[in-house]
Amino acid sequence: MIKTGLQRWFSVLPFVMLCFSCVTAPPAIKPEFLPKPPDEPKLALIAVYRGEADIVSRGFLSVLLGDTPSDNLSKPYGVAARNGKIYVTDTGKPRVLVMDPKGQRITTIGDSGSARLSLPLGIAVAADGTIYVSDGELKKVFIFDQTGNVKNVIGKKGDFETNSGIALNEELKRLYVIDSKGHTVHVFTDRGEHLFQFGKNGDGDGDLFFPSNIAIDRRNGNVAVVDTQHFKVQIFDKDGRFIKKFGQLGDAAGNFSRPKGAGIDSEGNIYVSDAAFDNVQIFNENTQLLLVLGSGGVMPGYFQVPGGVYVDENDRLYVVDQLNGRVQVYQYMSEKWKKEHPDEYKNLERERQQGDHANK
Repeated sequence: MIKTGLQRWFSVLPFVMLCFSCVTAPPAIKPEFLPKPPDEPKLALIAVYRGEADIVSRGFLSVLLGDTPSDNLSKPYGVAARNGKIYVTDTGKPRVLVMDPKGQRITTIGDSGSARLSLPLGIAVAADGTIYVSDGELKKVFIFDQTGNVKNVIGKKGDFETNSGIALNEELKRLYVIDSKGHTVHVFTDRGEHLFQFGKNGDGDGDLFFPSNIAIDRRNGNVAVVDTQHFKVQIFDKDGRFIKKFGQLGDAAGNFSRPKGAGIDSEGNIYVSDAAFDNVQIFNENTQLLLVLGSGGVMPGYFQVPGGVYVDENDRLYVVDQLNGRVQVYQYMSEKWKKEHPDEYKNLERERQQGDHANK
């Protein structure tokens, strides 16, 4: 029997309706809590982001046509977060990928126009959306507005040998820039005027040898510098005066082999990624080791060559997982965060208790 157009429509209607119901949301992960029982949990792995596939819901036509999300991280290095957005420098596709999980939107910066990036490494973002990107090949720091337009460029010929990690002290309106090959930290105003520098090649207190990344302690303005080839982290005050250092070469917990990224939470705990150990080690403000996070692997909670680390104002920890092409996000359940986000804490506690019950 030959079907009419109307009959053909009704014959495929169930399939079409099924496709409408197949709109896919970004995948969610079940939180993982650390340390494991019987210790009190302090960290929860809450999200893993590779790019479009983890941010943007797909409509039924995309599902029907088999479209594959393509705007994902290639070889990420640095990370920052502000106003609900995650900013990641990508050295594989020279650009900054801006992921907006709440808005389910992906945008890019520095991959077109006059300020095309070549080797974006460090990144910092101000409350007003101003974005600072350090380019190690171009030997410049680009200052973008929140829409990706260039506001200023820091770095004339000879100013940097190879600039890498950067950090922003918004209270002092200062930008700290690591010059890795110059074994120095340069300090600028947030508009780009040079103020001073500290550190030099050497083996004494405060001397640096191929530093890579930097973090600001929001409580006091102190600066933690990852002194990569000295296998240490050195702490300076806001004006570059040496305070203390910790770490040494070794394969025991608390030692370093290739320290790379650093972040500091509201309680002064210091998070240091190690690209050789495939982990993040957490130290308290007295430099005592608290916890070793992760090991080599591809599943959530594991790393392959972790890079940049960032801790935001809400004690969320962002870790760049370079070879896995993703950013892993943890919530540090600090007392400050519990008080300011009681509902989120209750939800995490509920999930933890359900998980504990299921594992019994």
